[in-house]
Order: sequence, then structure tokens, then C-alpha cells
Amino acid sequence: MAKYYRIVFEEYDIKPCCETQDNIILDGEVSAPDSCLDFGIRHEAQMELISKAQDKILQLQASEVTFKDSCCPKCPDVLQQHLVKTMLW
Repeated sequence: MAKYYRIVFEEYDIKPCCETQDNIILDGEVSAPDSCLDFGIRHEAQMELISKAQDKILQLQASEVTFKDSCCPKCPDVLQQHLVKTMLW
């Protein structure tokens, strides 16, 4: 009988009765290693795992960022989206 594994990134709220969002980051089948180098997760798969987890965490953190400033910290100009102004210092 084959055995399988999966590593899941789960986003959740502390509030009860809320839905959870499951994302499988890494999955695979457990097999007997051919050498001592085959134990655990290989380096390339480790990097992929960390990268995917980091992407999920960054997405969550980015959604929490709010911009409260409406003025430039160096001058009194109001900030506008996609506006480029050359400053002479």
C-alpha cells in the first residue's frame, strides 16, 4: 500500500465558523530511498517549498498594507497615482 504526503498552506481567521482556504504547496509519494542522499526532501524541492510558502505569506501581508499618507514626506505635494515629478534638491 503506497503512502503519500502533502504540505498545505492554510489561511484562517480566529473567528469561529469561518471558511478556510487550503493550498497544497508540496505533495508526493513516500518511497524507499536508494541512497542516504534520498532521505527527506531534496534541495531543489526545499527551495520550491520555501518559495511557494513565501509567496502565499507575502500575498496575505500585501493585502493588509494600507497607505495613510496623502502628502509627500519631503514636500507638501499631494500624492497621486502614476504621477512622476522631477524634484530639484
